[in-house]
Amino acid sequence: METKVEKLEDGQVKVVVTVDEKDVADRLKKTYKDFANRYNFPGFRKGKAPRKIIDNAFGKDAIAASVTEDLINSCYPLSIDDARIYPMGNPTFGTDDALVKDGEPYTFDYTVAVMPEYTLSNYDNVSIELPSEKATEAEVEEQINGLLEHYATLENATATTKVKKDSKVDIAIKATDEEGEEITALTSEDRPYTLGSGLFPEAFDEQLIGLKKGQKAEFELPIDQNTTFMLSPYKGKTLKFEVEINAVKKEVLPKLTDEWVKEVLAFDTVDDFKKGVEDSISSQKEAMLPRIKETKCLEVLAERLEGEAPEAMVEETESNLLQDFFQQLQYQGMTLDQYLVMQGINQAQFKEDVKQQAQEMACQDLALDAWARHYG
Repeated sequence: METKVEKLEDGQVKVVVTVDEKDVADRLKKTYKDFANRYNFPGFRKGKAPRKIIDNAFGKDAIAASVTEDLINSCYPLSIDDARIYPMGNPTFGTDDALVKDGEPYTFDYTVAVMPEYTLSNYDNVSIELPSEKATEAEVEEQINGLLEHYATLENATATTKVKKDSKVDIAIKATDEEGEEITALTSEDRPYTLGSGLFPEAFDEQLIGLKKGQKAEFELPIDQNTTFMLSPYKGKTLKFEVEINAVKKEVLPKLTDEWVKEVLAFDTVDDFKKGVEDSISSQKEAMLPRIKETKCLEVLAERLEGEAPEAMVEETESNLLQDFFQQLQYQGMTLDQYLVMQGINQAQFKEDVKQQAQEMACQDLALDAWARHYG
């Protein structure tokens, strides 16, 4: 296969691909044989029908058309590598409808937009800082505290305790629509709730801050398009809420003793438990450090890029990110709304995050290409 590249305007190239006559002949021979084995032809044993009989049965150009399509589809990706180009988007193939002919080479061409070739501000080795390979005391302590919080119990705080922006509370809640009808899905005499969890909007939480046990808040809440998952069925409406604080809760952490770690975590002593946490963190770091190193190097390299990533490239990267993301959601049996609630963000923030990630990845790819070109 021979490949020729011609640069055009607007960041496009024309690629002319010529496949030699032997390859064409081999493809024709194989396809005729496949047809002869696949179909029954009266008067001939399976696999023994000659070309003329097959042409009469399927049409003069049927085999040639099949081989031509297969040849272009298989040689197109090979020609990309051969021409050392980086396409953006789909190619436009030439309008020549010529079919392959036995004993002759075959030529086709296509036009495609390619990534622009950027340079870097410098090509010196990058310098980065990596976290320590072993677990630090602070990391061990943080993980232990997180585990203790997981096993924490909730108890009622004193009656004078005021609700704060991250408080855990028990509330009695009554919700009514614009016609004054009670919304049973939102109404409850005793609902555990954590402010800032994203279950209800921030405007809902603000009405509760500063209240104490037994105090009430009555308010109306317009439900906008970027509301939380809980209130999404009521977008565009205004709901009325009556909320009473049944209790403000406080977390009580378990005491870290030999008895507790043995009973709950199956370690003999607290020291054994801490050693287990330390080993676990170190093992995780060992697995993660190569990826962290690669990511940090790419970030530094991308900062040296002379120019910005083309919008088409960013959009393609964004599309690939979204496709991978939704496949993962589907695999986990989760909806986008459920994911947004877990992350505490709305759809606008999610879209902006993906856009930013796509922009960074596109710049990193271009920077890496520039580095590779510079060093051959």
